[in-house]
Amino acid sequence: MAHGTVEIGENAKTDFKMFPKHVIYDVFKIIGKLLDEIKVDPKWGFKLTENDGIVHFQIETISGPRLLPQEIIIAAFLKSMKLQTESILNVQIKEIRFSTNFKLNEIQKAIIEKAAVKNNLKILSFNINNFE
Repeated sequence: MAHGTVEIGENAKTDFKMFPKHVIYDVFKIIGKLLDEIKVDPKWGFKLTENDGIVHFQIETISGPRLLPQEIIIAAFLKSMKLQTESILNVQIKEIRFSTNFKLNEIQKAIIEKAAVKNNLKILSFNINNFE
């Protein structure tokens, strides 16, 4: 979010080099966990805070520090992926299958489902795939 918009993938890696406090990564090492369960990586430029037992991400933005709940981070990722896919395929995406190479716990699934709703998406299934 170094330039005021959400970037994912390679663009986020580029932003991280110049603006490490503006970039969030390792999200699935964090979401759905209590603060004391998270192993903080000293390389993270963002901070984690807890509010009513829920972990939030704190990043720097061009407007100053910003506190973001977990589902907003996932929603931003889903929105970016949805817009890219709709642009490439020239179709409106309303349903998705969420695939990872690791097992999600029920709290993580609930956070992802909340994020999907924010993007008018319905999750049909959660899948574990071996991407090797």
